[in-house]
Amino acid sequence: MSNCIDIYFKDYESFLESLEAADRNEDIEEIRIHFLSLYKKMDPLQQILVLQMSLNKLHKKCFLYFPFPSDGSMTKDLYQTYVRELKKLKNVYLDLDS
Repeated sequence: MSNCIDIYFKDYESFLESLEAADRNEDIEEIRIHFLSLYKKMDPLQQILVLQMSLNKLHKKCFLYFPFPSDGSMTKDLYQTYVRELKKLKNVYLDLDS
């Protein structure tokens, strides 16, 4: 990915500010959101709502980085369920490589 910025979720306000700043920055072509940073801080419904609201405002190409967690925090079945649901989101490309 060329001129890509990585965004991690710390809290809702700083997450939105980071996304908006990256979207306005002319030097940045692509945005990559690290989904596991949301997964570890919010419940599933909140995660999807935060992503939907955030992605609707973006104009740049956005990737959702979501490799299978190696720390045992998620089963393969749960991971596949997340992948199915995340594929339904608009304006984002899933990056499942670890």
